[in-house]
Amino acid sequence: MRQMCRTVAGSLLVLLAVSTTPALAGGAAWGTIKSTTPDQNQFVLVQDGKDKLYTLTDDAVIHRVGKEAKLTDLKAGDDVVVLYVSVKDGLYAFNVRNAPEHWGNTMKGQMKAVKSGQQFVLTSDGKDYLFTLADKGIVATNVKNGNLNDLKSGTNLSVQYVKLRGGLYATMVRTEAR
Repeated sequence: MRQMCRTVAGSLLVLLAVSTTPALAGGAAWGTIKSTTPDQNQFVLVQDGKDKLYTLTDDAVIHRVGKEAKLTDLKAGDDVVVLYVSVKDGLYAFNVRNAPEHWGNTMKGQMKAVKSGQQFVLTSDGKDYLFTLADKGIVATNVKNGNLNDLKSGTNLSVQYVKLRGGLYATMVRTEAR
């Protein structure tokens, strides 16, 4: 009985500590570097078709091609993942890493059709595959980020995807030259 009381009291203290700790406003962002301004410790990330300005925190860590790097090492066109906090309407990056070359598996083929919502059909090796674009999935057409409706039937695509609960979820859809 005494052990149970200690367990309940410990659980209540943990709940109290968690409920009174302020949550960090921020998260993770995926996108493409548009530009860097090293003298101001800032970079512009194109995310979901919108430019977002990030400032590096004092102790920010940058990795490029698997090695620790500096802001000057990041180049326009680099796909990155940014961990950040939001303070007084500013975005402050504390970790920036090159996005993996492949987010899961890769399949190449031709766009057959865009279905309702975020789904599309890709024909590869004579077989049709139904994909759903992941929540933060990227559609890259030529040099800009777009959306599934920018893709036409017959367009050559490279699709990076993961399998989840029997479905195929695209994390990156890129147009390819014929």
